[in-house]
Amino acid sequence: MDVNIKEEIFIREKQLFGYYFVWTLAIGLIIYLGKSYEMDLQQEYKITYERPTALLLFTTLFPVGIGILLRLPKFILEVMARTRWTFDWVRGLAVGVPALVVVAWSTLPLTPFGEGMRMPGLILVSQPTLTTVAGVVLGYLMLDSLKKDY
Repeated sequence: MDVNIKEEIFIREKQLFGYYFVWTLAIGLIIYLGKSYEMDLQQEYKITYERPTALLLFTTLFPVGIGILLRLPKFILEVMARTRWTFDWVRGLAVGVPALVVVAWSTLPLTPFGEGMRMPGLILVSQPTLTTVAGVVLGYLMLDSLKKDY
């Protein structure tokens, strides 16, 4: 293999490492700030017993944003390749719909559309874990199901 090709590969890998490392730090900072905000909402709720909707909506929807951020670096690289796109319906339906149902059932009763609607017992009992995992999976899958059409 030519020395110039090896140098180009090394430089490209170094750039990718830096790109992913900066994204990792940024996502870590966003998670830290999000958890801090969540704790502030919990403290406010414990003191005033007001705005439980804000706390529950944030704890349900924040993981979706984290899932999107986890897939965003690779998605940006794929977009820069400038090819045709398609949607992976099998993955979207098999994994995305159940994740969407869990997230929707966690948030819908808190909105005017879901008045009188009850959350299933499984979501209420394991709400933080199940909703967090479903939210991260849903956010990640939203970008991962978009695929290049080769």
